[in-house]
Amino acid sequence: MKEKSIAKKDKKMKKELYEKARIKEYWIVDPNNEYIEVYLLGEHNKYEQADIFGREDRIKASIFEDFEFDLSAIFTE
Repeated sequence: MKEKSIAKKDKKMKKELYEKARIKEYWIVDPNNEYIEVYLLGEHNKYEQADIFGREDRIKASIFEDFEFDLSAIFTE
């Protein structure tokens, strides 16, 4: 239970830091549950959740034209 609380605080803190630094795209990788949350910097320099990608998905970074891969290559059994 304590780990979840620490992870939640860490996630909130980093999100705020990255917003202040105006990082355009922010990914949170959860290897245990095999998904990636993608946030894009939107209006007023606040993150908006763009999508959640799972093991069977193909993901592409919006800020890099040729950066795309299958998550099955990342989340292996």
